[in-house]
Amino acid sequence: MRASDAALARALGPGLQAGAQVVSRSAKDRVPVWTGKLQRSLGPGRVEGSGRDQLIRVGIRPGFGAPSRGRSIKGQSRKAREAMPWNRGEPRVYGPFVERGTSKMRGRPYLVPALTENEREVTRRVFERVEDVLRSIARR
Repeated sequence: MRASDAALARALGPGLQAGAQVVSRSAKDRVPVWTGKLQRSLGPGRVEGSGRDQLIRVGIRPGFGAPSRGRSIKGQSRKAREAMPWNRGEPRVYGPFVERGTSKMRGRPYLVPALTENEREVTRRVFERVEDVLRSIARR
């Protein structure tokens, strides 16, 4: 039984990664796009934890705060384009405001709906990996 517990724990990681890809794609389809920086920053993280207590986070990944090229404005120098207001900001800072809104802006949720609409698919993908492990154990 210990061997099967270890095999199941190893199957959870790839299952969680497969489910996270589904949620990530859905969130990227839903997020409002202005410069595309927030959309590019969305994705799954690494599987954390061990054994049966594993989790994976899907959301805004760090390291995507470099200024985007912004909109192409004829006649503007590169320096002027980089100073444009839509060229600023770190997705980890403004992403939650887009999701939840502020006192002056309604929220435009993209992460929570991506997860709730794909719950069954995520569960199915995790169960597929676990089922594969159980079948391999049963064949022994």
